[in-house]
Amino acid sequence: MPALEAGLTIEGPAGTSEIRWGYHSAIAIGAWSIAAGVLTARVLELHPWRVTQPGLSFVVARPGGTPWIWPVLAITIADDVVTATLGPKERIH
Repeated sequence: MPALEAGLTIEGPAGTSEIRWGYHSAIAIGAWSIAAGVLTARVLELHPWRVTQPGLSFVVARPGGTPWIWPVLAITIADDVVTATLGPKERIH
């Protein structure tokens, strides 16, 4: 997958991703998009304590493949919308 360069937007449907704390879901999200390293998505379900913990990750499931994972550097939730600044996509071997 290419780096998130200026002008590049990645989008996905509901049910393909979540924000996790370790292996636990912190936020179940609806349709999402990433532009300029910022994730924007509708909140479907929120676990209030987990979302406050360090080490959150945005995880995109890929049928038949390795998931894409980005570390969450900063997160804001307002009016059932999550906005998160993402770090570089992790490499999984």
